[in-house]
Parts: sequence; C-alpha cells; structure tokens
Amino acid sequence: MRREPRSPSGGRGFLLATASQLAEQVDEAVSLVSYHLRKLAEHGLIEEAEPRSADGRERWWQPASEGVRIRDEDFRDAPEKAAAHTAASRLFAEQRTALYRRWLDERTHWGDEWNRVADAAGDTEGRENVAVHTYAFPFRT
Repeated sequence: MRREPRSPSGGRGFLLATASQLAEQVDEAVSLVSYHLRKLAEHGLIEEAEPRSADGRERWWQPASEGVRIRDEDFRDAPEKAAAHTAASRLFAEQRTALYRRWLDERTHWGDEWNRVADAAGDTEGRENVAVHTYAFPFRT
C-alpha cells in the first residue's frame, strides 16, 4: 500500500473532526472512537490537525494523505498477500456498490441544487460529496 501525498494547497477539502463528532456519527462511545483514532495515527493514516477552539482537551484529526493506493505488484510475492489483496479489493467493490445502490434508492429525494458548483472557490457550505469510480480490467467474451 502506498499513501498518496497531500497536495501543498491542502488537497480536496479534507474533513476535520474530533472524536466526539465522529462518535456521534457512528453511535459509539467517545473513548472507543478516540482509541481507534490514536491507532490510525500510529499507523500514519490520520494526523492531528490544528486546534479549532481554545479547549486544549479537544483534539482535531485529519487524513494524513489524500488517499491510499493498493497496487497489485505489492502483493505478488506471497500467496497469502495475494489472497489478502483479493479480499480487500472485493470488500472495496462491495462497499462502493452498496453506496451506488443506496443512491439509486434515494436519488428521487435529492434536489437539483445538490450538484451546482459553488460560486466562490473554497465555499463548501451546502455541498455534497460525490464519488467517481472507474474500473478497468481485462475480460473474455
């Protein structure tokens, strides 16, 4: 796996969050979420962000990079690595398919305005996230 470096301008608008905010989103205890955030930081996947308030106890977190790239050649040297790569790839595909299916079910409830571009660069108020996935692979007919 390779981390994709963050662009000097900060990339594509990274999300910042505290353990409390994330715990509320996933309906888990703040202590449990905080523990997992620290573990993710130990492995270089996230990092502490600049504080957003005067409360020194509140820790803000951000992704450490723009993403993770998993390359096939990193897993070819051992069968167990290849199996892990295949399992992870299938999981990613299932997660993306689930997101797409959810959108198909909910698309009639979205207004036309969701995909309008904000007038001012950097204005994120009211924007929605958009996933773009492209798959290229050989197949036989």
